[in-house]
Amino acid sequence: MLTRIIIGTVLIAATVGMFVVDQSYSFHGWYAAPCLLALSMILACVGSLELIRMIPVTRKPFAFLTVIGSMTIIASHWLLNYREAVMYAFTFFSLGAFVVGLASFRTPGETVHQIAFTILALVYLGLLPGYFVDLRLTERNPTLGTAYLALAVFVPKGCDIGAYFTGKAIGRTPFAPVLSPKKTWEGIIGGLITAAIIAVCIHAYLTPVFPRGLHQAIAFGLVIGFLGILGDLVESMIKREAGAKDAGKVLPEFGGVLDIVDSILFAAPVVYWWLRASPWALRPE
Repeated sequence: MLTRIIIGTVLIAATVGMFVVDQSYSFHGWYAAPCLLALSMILACVGSLELIRMIPVTRKPFAFLTVIGSMTIIASHWLLNYREAVMYAFTFFSLGAFVVGLASFRTPGETVHQIAFTILALVYLGLLPGYFVDLRLTERNPTLGTAYLALAVFVPKGCDIGAYFTGKAIGRTPFAPVLSPKKTWEGIIGGLITAAIIAVCIHAYLTPVFPRGLHQAIAFGLVIGFLGILGDLVESMIKREAGAKDAGKVLPEFGGVLDIVDSILFAAPVVYWWLRASPWALRPE
């Protein structure tokens, strides 16, 4: 428990430090977010390797396409006309998976699974984390961009932390016994309350994000917190399918990179849609 608290505190401090550095760094008026770029590329690379290691040999994604493809999709966000660049990159590597499958086909029962898992990896580790970059780079106001990114990271992770400690203390009723036996309804409720509190705090003390005030911040926290829980269950499903307990052993008590970022990957797209597409969203000037 103590190890988990110490490492968790260090991770939070490092994330806040990244936000501060990226907010103060600009290149000819463009907030390029170099820390976010470096971290995104590392997570895409290491996460891809973890996913490849987990999947059984007969269904294993094509390693080169998975690693390079995920990193290329992430990097595409820093290019001009990035939306087109991202889709070009995703389409190119997805088609590449079919081509490699054709070239490597020997006996029925393996190749289609490899193609499918390769495309799954490109979505999971390329397209989904790209929404964090969208939140940061498409906002001209650096403070608001940082607040958007903070909401996307700390709300689902706060839900994860709140659920863990509440479940440890008073958890009794199983929530998803097949996918995640340790999750309880009591923990879920504690996590959602924590997520709502964090959303309110970011809105109140970092910068106003929700034009309709605290009740909208609470609704946001509850929705994104629950999506973070679903993201955690999605990764649990992948691990169960692969027969693995943890995605990796990067950090004690936390497991691998995928174990750390699973909740925020699933929540990121909805955070972006909420803050950018919702009629309630605060529009950039």
